[in-house]
Amino acid sequence: HREEAEEKAGVPGVATLKFLPYWLYRYTSRGAGSFKDQQVSFDGSGVGALNAINGSLTDIDPDTVTRRVIPQGSEVIRAQIDRDAADEKITGVLVQNMSRKIRVKQVRGDAIFYEEKNVSPDRSNIALELREPYIPVWQIKGKKIVEINAYTGERLREPMDDGVEVF
Repeated sequence: HREEAEEKAGVPGVATLKFLPYWLYRYTSRGAGSFKDQQVSFDGSGVGALNAINGSLTDIDPDTVTRRVIPQGSEVIRAQIDRDAADEKITGVLVQNMSRKIRVKQVRGDAIFYEEKNVSPDRSNIALELREPYIPVWQIKGKKIVEINAYTGERLREPMDDGVEVF
């Protein structure tokens, strides 16, 4: 609520409710990679969210998000990152996070050799479901701007948008 957000902000100011677009995702990964005699499995699944304004990733479980009517007087922010760009960015981050470095030791006579290789999942083996909800954020403008996530009640560490204001 507005009063709680103003109290958590700790600075006097005018509170405005804004709705930020996010891309909630659920992924499933299948497949394996190998190098020499070592195998790496890429089987797994997970959830998360991508801010559709600034592209930052966050942990939001899509199952906990509920549908509500946007209150009158609230500002709805337009997404800067479209569905295809979000899909590409999320898949890239997932591939990077699932990549593993494999080190193989070989002994030939008195010599020991080590070989290293990065093994990554194939992008086609990652199934991604996307949906675009709007997350409420209280923006309190006073001497400085403080933003409170109205969904979790936490103060935002980085700006909800690109931080640019046009005068």
